[in-house]
Amino acid sequence: MIKHTFGVPCNLPYQSENKEHDKRKFSKYRSAAGTWYIPGAFDIVLPRVGAFLTDISVIDHLILPEHFGV
Repeated sequence: MIKHTFGVPCNLPYQSENKEHDKRKFSKYRSAAGTWYIPGAFDIVLPRVGAFLTDISVIDHLILPEHFGV
C-alpha cells in the first residue's frame, strides 16, 4: 500500500492557451534552445493509494506541489 504520492519536479513547455500557464506567465523562462517553460511542476510517477485521477488532462498540463499539500 502506498501512502504518499511519488514524483519528480519538472518544467513544462509554456502554452499561452492553458489557463494554469497563463496564471504563472510571470515565472516563465526561455531555454537556450528558445523554448519558453513554466517551472515548478510536479510529474506523478506513482500515485498514492486512494488517489483517483479522474481528469487525465490535468496531468498532461500542469501539476504543482501545492495540489498535494506540499
